[in-house]
Amino acid sequence: MEDVCLSLHRNSIIVDAHCDVLTAVEKENRRLKEHSLSGHVDLPRLRQGGVKVQFFAAFISPQYRGRALVRAMELVDRFYTELEECAGEIMLVRDFSDLQQALGGGKIAALLSIEGGEALEGQLGVLRMLHRLGVRCLTLTWNGRNELGDGVAEERTGGRLTRFGMEVVREM
Repeated sequence: MEDVCLSLHRNSIIVDAHCDVLTAVEKENRRLKEHSLSGHVDLPRLRQGGVKVQFFAAFISPQYRGRALVRAMELVDRFYTELEECAGEIMLVRDFSDLQQALGGGKIAALLSIEGGEALEGQLGVLRMLHRLGVRCLTLTWNGRNELGDGVAEERTGGRLTRFGMEVVREM
């Protein structure tokens, strides 16, 4: 039975839809390509775990309020630096054909996400620019309220999107 389970796992497309490794590699001054005992993932552990598709989150911590877009750009830059160092093993996915190419070539498919709509700083144009930079996922909020809507920790307004939040959803 163990062999059957292992075979099923190895022959499946395993998708990890969230990791905060961009923040970890920056804080710890380490590289994605190097094995580490800290942080959510690294390339050797992704390979060992059979992960074929990985979403890399650029987490905008509340401490960056007021400069969330700059912080997002720092993490996007770090993402591209890590991709370049791992070019033979990991590939940025912008569309379905990229996904097919990555999986067909035995590479880990990398999707870039922004964790928290604060990075938009109230501008739909920023959303479009982030898309041009390769961002394919945006969480509207994190724990607290922002310009897009209420986070999970917000109770006073009933968990709604703002008008801008609705515009963002329509645009996406």
